[in-house]
Amino acid sequence: APLLFDNIVSRGIITVIDLVVNSFFGSLIAVMGVLINFIIPLQNYLLKIDAVREVWGIFRDFSNLFFILLLIITAFATIFNYSKYSYKELLPKIIIVALLINFSFVIFQWTIDLLWTPANIFIRAMGGEPQKIGDLLGGPLKVNEIATGDFGKTVISNESSVGGGILVFALMKLLFYTVILFALGWIALVLIIRIPVLVGLAMISPIAWISYAFPPIKDVWEKWWHQVIRWGLIPFYYLAVIYFVLLFNSRVAVYVYQLPIEEGIEEINSFWPLAANSTLLMFINIGLLLAGLYWAHQFANKSGAFGYNF
Repeated sequence: APLLFDNIVSRGIITVIDLVVNSFFGSLIAVMGVLINFIIPLQNYLLKIDAVREVWGIFRDFSNLFFILLLIITAFATIFNYSKYSYKELLPKIIIVALLINFSFVIFQWTIDLLWTPANIFIRAMGGEPQKIGDLLGGPLKVNEIATGDFGKTVISNESSVGGGILVFALMKLLFYTVILFALGWIALVLIIRIPVLVGLAMISPIAWISYAFPPIKDVWEKWWHQVIRWGLIPFYYLAVIYFVLLFNSRVAVYVYQLPIEEGIEEINSFWPLAANSTLLMFINIGLLLAGLYWAHQFANKSGAFGYNF
């Protein structure tokens, strides 16, 4: 009777813990998935808003005033035979910038659209619906299976292991939910940050073009292009990682499920709702996703430097 009572109490405790953890972390993961679904189609949308172009126009008009300053500097440099700022050195750049600065917003939009083109390849490969990409990640990460699995199946069968079993169950579920939340949150946060970053880069593009013609601030031109290419390519790298994880999960799952790793680990299944093969596959998918996101940032950063030099 005492053992039966303890088992009933343990089952109740496990159920409450499971409900709380599922409600809290499940809601957060669902929010991250919705954010990913919502934010991907909006990546370049704000660049088409008239208000952004109006602010860009203010920076353009302000930057145009610097042409007078550049011409004065060129005149004095020529008079005093200072070759670094003479008309032979600066005048060609001033003419080019004077012509292109009025088209800097269009050039920026064209560049971002061009950098978005390879991202569309992976969007089409994943069904052509960017508003559903966040949902697709739930499969490889086993979110639904973890949430709906039967925790504590046999944890209460041994009276001496009840307390430890509950603790192991709670920690394992919290651990995996935290890792999954971190991965999805990483994707959502970076894609959200990308939007105002691109808007800001578009607005200050006239100043970047002016810096091309003025040697003391030439590094502004270089850094601006570095950030444009870096942030422009991040969705491409992220979507490539997501597609690879989905492809890996669909192609390799059948082989992982055939591995004979169930024997001798029944005690693990007491605290974890997934079969050992599913757990192994989830481990691999999460590792690929996190490693891929890390290298996506590395490649995006190097692409910015390479793109400018090219």
